[in-house]
Amino acid sequence: MTAAGATFWLVLLVAAMVGILLLRRWLASHPFGLPPLDVSPDDPLMKEAEARARRALPTFLELVPHHPGSCYVKFAFESDSGAVEHLWARVEGAEADGFAVRVETPPALHDGPFEPERTIPRSAVEDWQVELEDGRIRGGYTLHAMFAIHRRDLGDVPKRFAEHEARYVDC
Repeated sequence: MTAAGATFWLVLLVAAMVGILLLRRWLASHPFGLPPLDVSPDDPLMKEAEARARRALPTFLELVPHHPGSCYVKFAFESDSGAVEHLWARVEGAEADGFAVRVETPPALHDGPFEPERTIPRSAVEDWQVELEDGRIRGGYTLHAMFAIHRRDLGDVPKRFAEHEARYVDC
């Protein structure tokens, strides 16, 4: 093999490795390893899902102490660009009027400083979910609604989404 041929294969190998690392980082930055579906928060199915999640909040409060590190809440965040993003955060603890959380899906449209550890008032919770030890998921009402909206507007969801959706028990 010539030096030029060896260089070509080395560059190709490095490019492939960088691509894999970037893909893994991108997937890790999305909630539960799934990229977001493009859905309007004003869709009636999303509004109903948020209402269901809020009505079921007492169930979430019962589950939190029994599933440390596996409980999440979704809340609206206004970025410094003025965009409202809906972020998921892992619950670190339940407080009298809210939750101490660590944001797992940082805002995409925010350029300024962002503190991932914060307190979210209960009234700001749009959805919640708890990953159970057996792989099932409680809550996740808006995620289930997003799958339904995707089916309604675009047809079947990708296999990866359908497999994830099958884990939800409350929807």
